[in-house]
Amino acid sequence: MKQHDDVYHASTMAGEAVLLHPRSQLQQGRFTDALSAFHSVGEKLLNDHILFDVLPDDMATPEKLARYKRVFTISSLPELGAENYADLSRFAAPASVRVSASYPEKRGTWDIHFVNYNRKEPGEKEKTGLIADENLIPVSGIKADLVSPPGFSVDKVEWMTPESAGVKELSVERSGDRVRFTAPEFLVYAVARVHLSAGSSRSDGKRTAGFTGATSRTAPSLAGREALPTSDSEAGCDPTACGHVAPGTPGRMASSMAENYAEDIHAARMPERGRSAGSVAIFRHRD
Repeated sequence: MKQHDDVYHASTMAGEAVLLHPRSQLQQGRFTDALSAFHSVGEKLLNDHILFDVLPDDMATPEKLARYKRVFTISSLPELGAENYADLSRFAAPASVRVSASYPEKRGTWDIHFVNYNRKEPGEKEKTGLIADENLIPVSGIKADLVSPPGFSVDKVEWMTPESAGVKELSVERSGDRVRFTAPEFLVYAVARVHLSAGSSRSDGKRTAGFTGATSRTAPSLAGREALPTSDSEAGCDPTACGHVAPGTPGRMASSMAENYAEDIHAARMPERGRSAGSVAIFRHRD
């Protein structure tokens, strides 16, 4: 840790997408529904190896959301099965591997963190309760397909693991704003340090002029929709009336809750920006 303090000290979240934590729903008593959907969406994004941050929905101002390519909420759950994440970085990795991203305090790099949870579980009679039970299984061959952050190009990618004292520069393949590489074998944890320079990427490795504009997103008009009730406890909850979503809930009810939740977020945090379509897709897809 001390050797690579610049990776971790005062680092900040650097996901391409964001998942909104439904804190506004919890404050209104919808604990079971909101958290169940939140965990389901989060698990899906983790399993799909999406680089995402988490932000409480009552802090989701347009300024904070503007830097993200995609915004997911508990409303996203019904549509995630058909999601292809076309505009995001992708990773071909086992389900036992998790990925995340951060920016160091001094910027200049985009750090991709890999954690491998794969291990051989000892039998009940073999368990000792000690470190010997951690029969770790290394992982190899993970393929990364990164989208360069807007306004930047990738100079090089370096690989670091606790098992190796040094830093290894990886061979990369460039295609437009995408950079691809294959990760070396590692045991539990590794970091790919993606070194950045101002200017968009090109397939020949050269850079275009630096990015100067700001990204933006718009919000749909959801005026006139019926709001969610002020409470949604399990005891006495009528799913057909309140849009209660639990495991096994029919898609029609889940869709209803998604629309109502989008209205809640929109009314609380998202100003009108001239869009009239009453779609909740804006909370999953950025314009």
